[in-house]
Amino acid sequence: MAFASGAEGFMKYGLYYQISEDTKKAVSVEMPEDINDKNEMTEFLNNVEMLTIPATVTDDASGKTYHVISVGNGVLIGLPNITTLTLSEGIETIDGIGGCPELSYIEFPETLTAIYGMFTFSETPKLKTIKLPDSLEIVDNFFMMNTNLTEIVLPQNLKMLPNYSLSDNPDLETVTFQGTEDILSFTLCNLPKLKKIIYSKALENIEGASICHAPALEEVWFNGNGSAKQVHIAFQCFECGAKRIYCNYTTPPEVGKPYLPESSAKFFRGEEWWPEIDLYVPRGYKEVYAEAQYWGRMNIHEMNFQNDIQTTETDTPGITVAPGGIIVNRALPSEIKVYNIDGKLYTRQTLAPQEHLPLPAGIYIVHNNGNAHKVVVK
Repeated sequence: MAFASGAEGFMKYGLYYQISEDTKKAVSVEMPEDINDKNEMTEFLNNVEMLTIPATVTDDASGKTYHVISVGNGVLIGLPNITTLTLSEGIETIDGIGGCPELSYIEFPETLTAIYGMFTFSETPKLKTIKLPDSLEIVDNFFMMNTNLTEIVLPQNLKMLPNYSLSDNPDLETVTFQGTEDILSFTLCNLPKLKKIIYSKALENIEGASICHAPALEEVWFNGNGSAKQVHIAFQCFECGAKRIYCNYTTPPEVGKPYLPESSAKFFRGEEWWPEIDLYVPRGYKEVYAEAQYWGRMNIHEMNFQNDIQTTETDTPGITVAPGGIIVNRALPSEIKVYNIDGKLYTRQTLAPQEHLPLPAGIYIVHNNGNAHKVVVK
């Protein structure tokens, strides 16, 4: 939909709405060209603390009501006092969010399909967690680079993660891919606190130098649901290594050849480290992995991914599996996040000491107090 420079628009409650040249029924929130309108909008954005971009807006002069479908470049950049941002249902695209030192909460609409602009959410130190909508399909290079997020769950419809995304995040500990198929180069780099990566069954390809300089990495999950599909992984991935790999594929992932023999970036740190990695594979497929290039050099264990209960951290507080749910064994109220085996958030709650959380039968990853457990509820 076209929102050309110089198109018709109007001010309302401190924001400028530019009318679509295509339909004349939709508007985009944009920075105006008129100097007086621009000064008014800038003053509003510099002082606003709780900002809601509405679903519809009425032009007082014409009496017409328009659907708000996008937020343009520069509108959500460098807002010094904003703490809460709400984007209403119906908004489809936004062009940049960042440089907001007080911003701690963003509510996204389920209609959002694209976030444009580099360094999204950077320089927003109080924004520790976000929930991206499953409708999100398109992001730019450098997406979510240099943020202060501690956990990132990428939505179901985001099929490709572009170059340099998610890198240089000093506090990031867990990344979960729900539907991403292709992960391009130089993603997940320079992450000193990253402990866990969870890939979904949608994964097809991980390019070279995708996971590097992550010295705290402990676990990598390839949740293939027992599929025979063969995933491709570049040799230069995972140069940082890992302690445990959970690979729920009956066909071992294909590992590419080194770009250069002398390259310092090697598959899981290189062959001298492979015997120290515990590799968990589907029951009945230990020999298949033992004969596979690179994988066969690791310490292979068979695992029933549907029934076995494995503790994914060695220093976590206890999780009791009770009939029809779980109990977190902590003396104080505790926030937990429960994910299904594909990494999709199932529920997020604060439980009282020894409170029972009902869950349907199934396999879950339970995050509690910065640690994680894998449990099976029957």
